[in-house]
Amino acid sequence: MRYKKLIDPELRPIAWRMPFSPATLILSHSAMAALAALWRPPSGVSHRRFTMDVPGQPELSVEVFEPAGAAGELPALLYLHGGGFGYKAAPHHRRYACAYALGAGCRVYFPDYHLLPKYPFPAAYNEAVA
Repeated sequence: MRYKKLIDPELRPIAWRMPFSPATLILSHSAMAALAALWRPPSGVSHRRFTMDVPGQPELSVEVFEPAGAAGELPALLYLHGGGFGYKAAPHHRRYACAYALGAGCRVYFPDYHLLPKYPFPAAYNEAVA
């Protein structure tokens, strides 16, 4: 496993259960990006993006979901989608973010952190913390 060093040591014992080969990850990134481009938020949810600087890393894109018409301060939720910092967010992750925004009346921050194999651990983790 040449890419073993790219995976957080705590995840290594279970990483064999997920296809973390570089080729699989790269193909998956393209597929998920295409699906994300087709996805639209449900009615009642406002969606926007912004970018932020993270020291020592490329600019980070962050999506924000909130109840439509919300203004001013709202409770916040940081949504870190599954995928072991190797797979991009699937459309169902955005649906969950929208459900949280509506159900809790909060602003959901959904970072599009940089992923394996190009950005090894702890890149995505550092971006999530930032």
